[in-house]
Amino acid sequence: MSKFYLPYCRDNAPDSILVHGTKAMHFPSRMAALAFVMKHLRDEKPVMESSKAIISIEGQDGRWRSFDTRLQPAKENR
Repeated sequence: MSKFYLPYCRDNAPDSILVHGTKAMHFPSRMAALAFVMKHLRDEKPVMESSKAIISIEGQDGRWRSFDTRLQPAKENR
């Protein structure tokens, strides 16, 4: 299962960071990072495997929320 992590960007941060495995990628915004994830999953992964991907996004309140590839709340056991 692919997992992506998008930490909350503090006000003074110039960009957003998306983490996938041990790789951290920089994007100009959170929307750009999410667009990359969606394109990556659509282009790189077979349909069955991409539907199992989880995108975890940290909110301003510090809580992490997990979403599936449709950006619907994910049903993931932690």
